Amino acid sequence: MRSNPVRAALILLIVAGAAAVWILAKGKLTVAQARMLASGYCLLMTVCGFFIWQHAFRRYRDIANAPTSRIGTAAQGYVEIHGTASAAEETRPVTGISQAPCLWYRYEIAQRGSFNSRSLTPFSFVYTPVETRVSETHFAVRDATGAAVIFPHGSEVICAHKEIWYSDTTRYTEERIVEGDPLYVLGHFTTSHRQFNVQLALHCRLEEWQRNRSEVLRRFDANKNGVIDYEEMEAMKRAAEAEVEAQRLAEREGEEVHMLIQPEGGQAFLLSTKPETDLQGHYFFWHVVGLVFFFTGLAGFGVWALKDLMRVLPH
Repeated sequence: MRSNPVRAALILLIVAGAAAVWILAKGKLTVAQARMLASGYCLLMTVCGFFIWQHAFRRYRDIANAPTSRIGTAAQGYVEIHGTASAAEETRPVTGISQAPCLWYRYEIAQRGSFNSRSLTPFSFVYTPVETRVSETHFAVRDATGAAVIFPHGSEVICAHKEIWYSDTTRYTEERIVEGDPLYVLGHFTTSHRQFNVQLALHCRLEEWQRNRSEVLRRFDANKNGVIDYEEMEAMKRAAEAEVEAQRLAEREGEEVHMLIQPEGGQAFLLSTKPETDLQGHYFFWHVVGLVFFFTGLAGFGVWALKDLMRVLPH
């Protein structure tokens, strides 16, 4: 899962641009081939610009139109939540490449070639991603009315916490959501009820006990003959059932569990530790950048295509 499609489009443009400059610098292309290369890059810029423009516009519109809700009273469906990031029950902090504990991370390892190499390539001038990893461990968002578990698969995440560091020709980038961060969530809100599988829990409890034979004999071998007979086995089962029942009550079976998941139908699933106003500004900025790329690429493609057309037309 890549959480930042705009960034992916920009990386494609940068790498393709560096490759085009490198090919032109070799000086082995004819004028016609150079024009074809330039027009091809302009066409790529047009396509990427259109994607960035439309993506940012849709996100800006989704943020503006989504109803702001409180977790405790939110309707089922597409909602906007403002709260605080926190750990979900029975989950532990996760760690990315920096080993800093957090609730969610995205890291990237990028490399460039050495300038000491005899043959320089476009990849000597830009950092090319060689490994990207995104956490999919669930965590929670809380407000004054309750908590909702976030399953981040398929989300687009914008983080305030970002670190970049370098080692020789390698660049490391990590973004994190940490406990206590302000959190904006735009996604599908749904509520279910806790379910506790008594039979599975009982099976696991007995299996766990039987792995420690000495402890089982100490607790349940009433006649001390070193064997668990039928009556002693029944006593062990009753003890396991009592513990499982206590566990069921402690885990609040039947209690409502609120969740935020990826919507269907192409609607945005956004997580951001930046305020909503900053998020709207972010997408408006990329909306404008996408327009600039689109019209610049379109104009450039038109110019090169016109030159090729003038060259083949009879004078």
